[in-house]
Amino acid sequence: MLTILRRIVLEFSQASELDQALMHLVSQVKEALATQCCSVYLADHQKQHFLLMASNGLAQDAFGRTSIGFTEGLVGLVGQREEPINIANAQQHPDFIHAPEVQEDHFQAFLGTPIIHQRKVLGILTVQQEHARVFTENEEAFLVTLSAQLANALVNVEAQGLLEYHGKQSFDNAVDRTFAEFSQMSEKLKKIISDSSLDIFDVYKQLLGSDNFKVEVIAKIKQGWNAESALKLIVDSYVVKFEALDDEYLRERAYDIKDLGNRLLNNIQNLAEHDQQLPEKFILVAEDVSAAMLAEHQHLGLLGIVSLTGSNNSHTAILAKALNIPAIMGVEYLAIRQLHQKHAILDGYAYQLYVTPGEALISEYHYILAAEHQLQAQVKEVEHLPALTKDGHSMSLLVNAGLSSGFEYSQNVGAEGVGLYRTEIPFMNRSCFPSELEQTALYRQVLESFSGKPVTMRTLDVGGDKSLPYFPIIEANPFLGWRGIRITLDHPEIFLVQIRAMLRANYGLGNLAIMLPMISSITEVDEAIRLINQAYYELSSELSSHEREALVRPKIGVMIEVPSVIFQLEDLADKVDFFSVGSNDLTQYLLAVDRNNSRVASLYDFYHPAVLRALQYIAQISHKRNVPLSICGELANEATGALLLMAMGYKKLSMSAHSIAKVKWVIRHVEYQKLQQILTKVLSLKNTVSVHSYMHEQLVELGLGDFVHAR
Repeated sequence: MLTILRRIVLEFSQASELDQALMHLVSQVKEALATQCCSVYLADHQKQHFLLMASNGLAQDAFGRTSIGFTEGLVGLVGQREEPINIANAQQHPDFIHAPEVQEDHFQAFLGTPIIHQRKVLGILTVQQEHARVFTENEEAFLVTLSAQLANALVNVEAQGLLEYHGKQSFDNAVDRTFAEFSQMSEKLKKIISDSSLDIFDVYKQLLGSDNFKVEVIAKIKQGWNAESALKLIVDSYVVKFEALDDEYLRERAYDIKDLGNRLLNNIQNLAEHDQQLPEKFILVAEDVSAAMLAEHQHLGLLGIVSLTGSNNSHTAILAKALNIPAIMGVEYLAIRQLHQKHAILDGYAYQLYVTPGEALISEYHYILAAEHQLQAQVKEVEHLPALTKDGHSMSLLVNAGLSSGFEYSQNVGAEGVGLYRTEIPFMNRSCFPSELEQTALYRQVLESFSGKPVTMRTLDVGGDKSLPYFPIIEANPFLGWRGIRITLDHPEIFLVQIRAMLRANYGLGNLAIMLPMISSITEVDEAIRLINQAYYELSSELSSHEREALVRPKIGVMIEVPSVIFQLEDLADKVDFFSVGSNDLTQYLLAVDRNNSRVASLYDFYHPAVLRALQYIAQISHKRNVPLSICGELANEATGALLLMAMGYKKLSMSAHSIAKVKWVIRHVEYQKLQQILTKVLSLKNTVSVHSYMHEQLVELGLGDFVHAR
């Protein structure tokens, strides 16, 4: 499916004329879905109508002539609602309008999806069939994913400039990606090579940044060549020039130019890696182990991961910890190819990888594992007891979920509910966006698994270091770019489908809460709430009056992870039902530290005085405005962090399943009054080292050192 999607979008971007591109598009979609008609309508915002531009199944004479108002017909309804509409018998729908010139009277089934770019509807993509039926969830997911990808390709395209625009876009993206690759290679090699042999990377980057080079390629694109052909023509011309030079060294540079051209070509075509046969159990070692790779391999025998890039604070490392998978990030000087099929010990605590270990080392690690199992057994004794301090102060411990289907396991570790359900992981494990029905079934499973207990679901949170293979996002600075709520508000068709699925899943249960990620302004909250209300009222209108009573409008909250929101808490308190701190990103943004960058990883610390004081301030405002407050970052996973958060006034901590018993054990062995005294001192300390040193002393004094610092 993913291959078909990529091919359709790629070929669309390479067509020389708009009409040709659209006709090829509808024919390919019709064939891919084995349906009888596919059509595309483009929006004319000045005339406020959708114009039928191409179809394989409708009358050809209607192309460019038949228009449907933004508020008319099923096509207009798709545009108005900004979400897919899937109808078994379109002609019986109250919004259906008869247009005899398009000759669609014999079609019954209708599926339409909006093509949206940055919250603007660019067009509508539809498929139809004679037999009255609801299109399957896989068919709907395919069309939604294709529409989302086409949005980037269609934006700002004029009727006579399709190839020029798309060729430029493909080429510019490839240049950016290739430049970043060369920069990374150069930086890595500088650590082990200090001579002029690295100058070639500067030559590559200078050529990529050269206005002359880019202007020459774009000029070819304007002449009608696609991006790949334009690149080849210019690269070949450079090669010819270099090969004609008298200087032998400069003639050799022709090979470098060819290599540059090949790398650019690969990035233009976004070539996929070949699948490989995996052993029954394995450690995944790669230059860059992404969150998507981790999600893809977690059920295939994955025992641990080693990544040459990233840091122990990256999303990949956090997801690995949540899955209880040992991870080592930011490893240097590792010859990956030499590790294939080798036996190894991976120590995620000491960040050590031992390749082909001897018997003595293997014996030592068997002893370490036995000691850890003994400690876990001791902690496990309290997992179903309340998280209650010695002087009677209670804390609610919730679980972070969404990395796997192990919901029962999460309940069995003593969780009182789900504080964070990550919905992006199911999106990552697919070749297209999941349909509403598919999402509904998945969310229902989670809500039923925790029936009678709260479940907070975070809306789709991709971007940054979390990508979707079928929805590529290429940015120079992804953590400050298009991610989280910014993406889903720009693509309401994706957001609305997800919200509808959550509401459907919550039908008759009532334990759902919805959380919005990456909020940085009140406007984003207003827009998200508007769409949630739209989805709620749409579903209400589809139910009988009796059924409508079981449809509950869930509580809505925001993640506090962007520093600007800290200074808008008073305003947000009037808009939402709860706050939840995402301490991972909040720490990253407060300290201006990319937590995936191994060079500055040591600067990323939850116990920085600024982070602790910010968390204290959030707790104070939440208490003042009586807004329920939780925290779902890595800080809550640590016993030290959990105790400080408890003293600040946080009532709910959400953490990985394997951390709950340990944190609960520690809470049950302290006094709340003592924790407040510790917090007062901690908030007066001036640097991170002092905080760590003081907390270590206090925990040892309390007799908790072994449990807090245990392997």
